[in-house]
Amino acid sequence: MGLDLKHVLSDERHHGPFECTICQNLCGLDALVTTPCSHVFCNLCLEKWLNRYGSSSFPSSIAQNQAKHKCPTCNKNLSFHARDTQNQSSRETTMIGGHCIDVRKLEYAQPLAYRVLRRIQVACPFLEKHGCTWKGDYEDLTEHLLSENAHQAWGKDNKNREYSSNFSGRPPLKRPKPKDGIENSETHNEDEIAKSNSHVNLNLSMKNIDETNHRLELTESFKLQANSKFADANFMEARDLYSKSISVVTGKNDLFSSDTLSDEENQMLASLFANRAAAHLQLKEFVSCIKDSESCVKLDKKYVKVCFLF
Repeated sequence: MGLDLKHVLSDERHHGPFECTICQNLCGLDALVTTPCSHVFCNLCLEKWLNRYGSSSFPSSIAQNQAKHKCPTCNKNLSFHARDTQNQSSRETTMIGGHCIDVRKLEYAQPLAYRVLRRIQVACPFLEKHGCTWKGDYEDLTEHLLSENAHQAWGKDNKNREYSSNFSGRPPLKRPKPKDGIENSETHNEDEIAKSNSHVNLNLSMKNIDETNHRLELTESFKLQANSKFADANFMEARDLYSKSISVVTGKNDLFSSDTLSDEENQMLASLFANRAAAHLQLKEFVSCIKDSESCVKLDKKYVKVCFLF
């Protein structure tokens, strides 16, 4: 699954060896490398590739395993049984689909190559949609996505508006200028005040709508990133990204009230709590899983998918 190449800034000669032939993306940091040919693949991609024919109820012969367990890049045999039998006891392999495959984690098999992968320069995946200009090492991308100060540019942009986001009262009204040297009447002053108040309320409502829409768009982006991590079986990072998505909607307030949120925000929160509950379940964090499931049902009593977790 990895990272889309459009977010990679380094030269192709740098990141090229770490492109997964299966998903055509930059491999994740949990990448696997083949022992016979030193080709790098995403962990989950290679596992799905080697299990693409499905499991059979009858044990496969060595010849059949050799035919299935081929490197997606060079077609070399990755089956442990097909290799020479000398010093097999000293060789380290990985069990995939019930078979010993000559692949290892890049981090342990080739530490220097792993350090090169971590230093590949990437851009934030939210660059196009949210204008985030962060650039840095591949290993720092997750830390950036989970940062409390990241992706809040909308608050800075609103500073130039007529009324800022921390505005808590009615702005002072200027007294209308005299016309032809004569003071305006009280009725005229009241009309001016009413118009000004109407203008203030309109601006504040438009600002609130803009901020709500931005929060929903940002939350959806984080949710997609979390779903991708969950699909890669990287449940810990998925859980953290779901938590980040929830904090964007609730404003980092654990005691939020659903009455203060829109229907769309409540529906989004319900799905996020359900997804994070699934991540907790995979990590065997059962108490947190139950808590998130209860939060999901409180927000949306018709969200029946969360019931299938138990």
